[in-house]
Amino acid sequence: MIRHEYKDALNYFLTGLELAGKYRNSKSTISNLQRKTGEAYEALDSFRKAKEYYQASLETGEGDAEYN
Repeated sequence: MIRHEYKDALNYFLTGLELAGKYRNSKSTISNLQRKTGEAYEALDSFRKAKEYYQASLETGEGDAEYN
């Protein structure tokens, strides 16, 4: 992907996370969005933010039957 496409994707993932929390989506959905957000941050060389979202993804998905 091109850099600006990662920025667009990041905005979509962050909006998705906001909506997933609002509508109480499953842990696996939220965990997946957190992982994808981390991937977008990593592609944009924001490694600290990427790590935060990767860690959150692991913590969110832990113990979720759909995730495991």
